[in-house]
Amino acid sequence: KIGATTLANEIIFDDYRNIFGLYFHKADMRVITKKWLKANKQKLKTRNPTFHEFMLEKTLKERNAPMINEIEKYVHYSQIKQLPKEVNLTKFQKWFIRKGERFDYYMDYLHMLEELNTPLNNDSVLYPENLQVAHDNAMNTLNLLKSEIEEKQYQERKNQIKALEAEIDDLLFLTPHSLQEIIQEGSILRHCVGSQHYIERHTQGKTTIVFIRRKEKPDMPYFTLEYRNQQVIQIQGKCNRQEVPKKIKQAVRQWQENLQHALSS
Repeated sequence: KIGATTLANEIIFDDYRNIFGLYFHKADMRVITKKWLKANKQKLKTRNPTFHEFMLEKTLKERNAPMINEIEKYVHYSQIKQLPKEVNLTKFQKWFIRKGERFDYYMDYLHMLEELNTPLNNDSVLYPENLQVAHDNAMNTLNLLKSEIEEKQYQERKNQIKALEAEIDDLLFLTPHSLQEIIQEGSILRHCVGSQHYIERHTQGKTTIVFIRRKEKPDMPYFTLEYRNQQVIQIQGKCNRQEVPKKIKQAVRQWQENLQHALSS
């Protein structure tokens, strides 16, 4: 009725939007209420934007930042809300588009800065020229400061997740035998799983890290899986960028189906 054909199609077809390997509903029906449609009727009718574009511009405007061209390809509006107030969103958008980094990798970096009590008042800290180097430096510092994590606290948790281990075709799904293994996994594959943020969440049972290894090289990191609330949250290869092969995706799907079957039986 209001002429927002793009939004109407997103609601009808209920598809997903892929932003740097993360999937989001194209339209969020928790937001799109009659009241919301009425309040935004004119803007939706005039511009006919996607739901994502509309919400991204609105979210940026709430923090006094314009929406920079093509930022919608790099970040979801819900992710912008996670950024601390110290992040200047205009500078962030320009930097983020130029660097083409993953948002969750950047947030992991910010989490580590917070744990290290690093002041977020310096542009070179907030928008590093080389995020990977800055991330690794923060991770190494944090791991060094917390190198004496009590492995005894992990023993009970280790026994609980042992049931997640499996062998599918030529792949092994293994759970970490120690917290140090998680650190090594992140270090070798150069992704954020080895950070204190993930280690703590894994130890506390808030998420679960599973190693995907080739059967002929069981000790060599290959891909890493995050499993939470009976769902695979992400699969990461080297440097958070490696394309996940079809056979890995198929094996992960089979692994998850086997777990769901075991839980329901």
